[in-house]
Amino acid sequence: MPLDFMTKIDRYYAIKMPCEPCRSTVDVLVSPPKRGKRDVICQRCGQFIRTITKKELKQFKSFYMEEKDMGLTVKEPEGGSGGDRTPIPEGLHKAICYAIYDLGTQINEWQGQTKQQHQVMFCWEFPDIRIDYEKDGKQLNGPRVLSRKFTLSLHEKAALRKMLQSWRGKSFTRDELAGFDIKNVLGVGAQLQIIHSTPKDVTYANIENVLPPAANYGKPENPLTFFSFEDGGDIPDECPEWIADIIMNSKEWDEVPADVDVDTPKDDEEDLPF
Repeated sequence: MPLDFMTKIDRYYAIKMPCEPCRSTVDVLVSPPKRGKRDVICQRCGQFIRTITKKELKQFKSFYMEEKDMGLTVKEPEGGSGGDRTPIPEGLHKAICYAIYDLGTQINEWQGQTKQQHQVMFCWEFPDIRIDYEKDGKQLNGPRVLSRKFTLSLHEKAALRKMLQSWRGKSFTRDELAGFDIKNVLGVGAQLQIIHSTPKDVTYANIENVLPPAANYGKPENPLTFFSFEDGGDIPDECPEWIADIIMNSKEWDEVPADVDVDTPKDDEEDLPF
């Protein structure tokens, strides 16, 4: 049954589906399709209606992207909603990598040339730099966060290889270059060198360098989150919407199986495992 998109309500879309307990056709709300499958619930009686199929999700994705006038702009996430938006200060700060996202193959334009690049995004939190924010009606305090994306390559000139070697404090061996699992750095501490840039009179905090941690920084406050197309899983619920948008715009997204659960790693890393 094709989805009949009717109206947009906040971040949700109302579609018409038959509900047997209600014995009528009712509007149900579906959130943006950031997962490979989506259960729909009747807003009148609260009963489960059915799971939207992968084919229908593709139709929903096409509508959703068109509605949002989807682009590929990556913005700097600052923990939580609301609160202080001043950039993280320049200098060397302790941080913990709490999330890694496979962004898939993205189309980028640079100096008139179009390139397809498989990209990955690393997200760090700063335990000593805090922010007050509101979530689900509650006032919370958490660490500021910052992210940086890289082309997924260990070529000798690749920024990802230089970053990982600087982080671990040693070069890759030949065996590691044949296949290094970047999940190894999830939950690992680092010292991040922050440099400011001011394009168009707006100051941004940029991750200039990643160095080994000076001590064991413990576990991150944010849940450890990992997504990889190689694992064939869904985009985790913890994934911010703006990152999910980038993932859904990759060519690999349509190939993700609809009925595979995401594998979220345990947060039991302490020392540098790489």
